[in-house]
Amino acid sequence: MIGLVAPSGALLSQTPSFLLSPTYPLLFLAGEVLVYFCPPLPSPSLPTELPLSVLDAFTRVGLLTTLAFGPIVSHPVREVAQSPLALILASILLANGGFFLVSCASMLSPHGWKVATPNELRPWGWTAVDLWSAGLVTSAFAIMTDAQPWWSLVRNRLLHTCASLFLGSKSYPDGSKLNTDEARSICLLILIVLFAARALWNHGSPFLQTLRTV
Repeated sequence: MIGLVAPSGALLSQTPSFLLSPTYPLLFLAGEVLVYFCPPLPSPSLPTELPLSVLDAFTRVGLLTTLAFGPIVSHPVREVAQSPLALILASILLANGGFFLVSCASMLSPHGWKVATPNELRPWGWTAVDLWSAGLVTSAFAIMTDAQPWWSLVRNRLLHTCASLFLGSKSYPDGSKLNTDEARSICLLILIVLFAARALWNHGSPFLQTLRTV
């Protein structure tokens, strides 16, 4: 994470947070020590992956709605602060940059490090849940909180479309935006559903396994 915050801070002309406070470096260091002393995990299976998918959702929602969100919307340059593209790119890079680097350098290969095509750039790599869920959740959070003017327009258009389809009316109720806690809770539920579905797809019934090979 630190290796990804540093280049993003350089691109945004902001000082990385780990240079201002030792909290996050110490937290990551404690996590590494904890993992080192933990017993080896069993091989991936549905009973182990399904609970971990919920934990992954809890940790990921903070990244997508706070760490990737704050530096953009609070940026002093107006064009950056109001850019929906910058918001989505920051979310995708922070959530997937680490996996991209690990895959690009084959860091998990038993044969040593070597340059390789990242999984995300291989055929069907774009279908990875981690890749597209980042932009989806950050976009949903921005729409629900009216974080930028463009997302307010998207929200109004969605309300207008839903009113036309389901209410048969060209006018729509003027619903107030959600606060950050409410929007973050909804994003958490979205991530739990997505990651749980991924666990079921990868480690589910034999029928699902046959669908993966089709």
